[in-house]
Amino acid sequence: MNRLVEKDPLEARLLAAVQGTEKQGPLDHGRVEALSALEDFYESRGCFRHAEPLLVQVISVKEKIYGVGHSRVSPLYARLSDLYENMGLLPGAESVRCTALGIDERDAVQKSRTILDHLVALARILYRRGRKKEAGPYLVRAEKMARIVFRGDPLDSVHWLTLRGDFSTENNREDKARFFFEKALALCFKHQETDSVQVVGLQARLGRWGDVRSSVRSLEKQRNKTDDRSVSLRLATEQLWLVSRLLDVGGVREALRRATQALALREKFFGSHHPLTGDAFVWMARTLGVNGRFESAESFYLKAWNLFDHCLGPMAPALFPIWEGLAGLYYDRDCFEEADECLEHLEKTATTVFHSQHPTVRRVLSNRIVSLEAQDRFDDADALRRIF
Repeated sequence: MNRLVEKDPLEARLLAAVQGTEKQGPLDHGRVEALSALEDFYESRGCFRHAEPLLVQVISVKEKIYGVGHSRVSPLYARLSDLYENMGLLPGAESVRCTALGIDERDAVQKSRTILDHLVALARILYRRGRKKEAGPYLVRAEKMARIVFRGDPLDSVHWLTLRGDFSTENNREDKARFFFEKALALCFKHQETDSVQVVGLQARLGRWGDVRSSVRSLEKQRNKTDDRSVSLRLATEQLWLVSRLLDVGGVREALRRATQALALREKFFGSHHPLTGDAFVWMARTLGVNGRFESAESFYLKAWNLFDHCLGPMAPALFPIWEGLAGLYYDRDCFEEADECLEHLEKTATTVFHSQHPTVRRVLSNRIVSLEAQDRFDDADALRRIF
């Protein structure tokens, strides 16, 4: 695999440690620790494509040491499922998540929080794959379990309600999503949890942009006093939420300023090759495109594409907004061939990762129809419309 950058000195030492344990045999505990350390290094930097084969090796060795289905392997299966989801490999994510669920259900009732996480993840994966009937029972069971798990700690249920809201948003159920977000926000205020990135995230989801802007200003004042990492990264996140609103209302100059600041902060603390920095690249590209700076916007989209492909692989859902954004840029410049190429690639990949009726696929088909009609290719547009 081609590398984006030269090896980090820590990465080189970890690789050397793995190579140094090769003669000790596959079941040596020192080798397992070396593999785990290297996998943790890649995962912490968002490079899941490198982390995944190492985690598979660790799981294989631990199954040989402790036995297949041992409780010590279950958390590793859950992590592997998360990697597969981010990489767009949903069949693999479903398979290993089911294995983890089976282990935890068998071994301990006290792991109910863990089981709840498995149920939510499985429901999400199955919905994304278009298997709503199979996903439903997992979600119903998760809701029942959530009432028990979070009964003694209402603030923990905020995370659960936010997940349910995001889940509903992804499935185009905006009214239901709003219900969950408002309930989560009310719980935060009830228990005096009013100043956190979680609260501001809920306010952004609910469109309460005045509150988001107020939080950003407060964080800017804090950052002027101290260059604290947590304050800076929270500021970057909230600035990008505000950028999305500014682009909707025409505040392109402020959007560009805030997107630039957010990108600088993420590059400072994560480097130029972390997926969170790639997310900031995408927002920079969108903002530059709205400002009419098409070449600069294209450059940022391509940088993000290269980064996500390197870290997450060619099927990662994180790539979808990039291809859609590039198609929009090319369409605005009457580069219809390039726009159609991006949309066709996106449609095929999203259909493979999700399913043919997923909202992403249907939106892309709609955009393809618009592009074909702009080229006076009405027969091709009608053929797609029959599919749509």
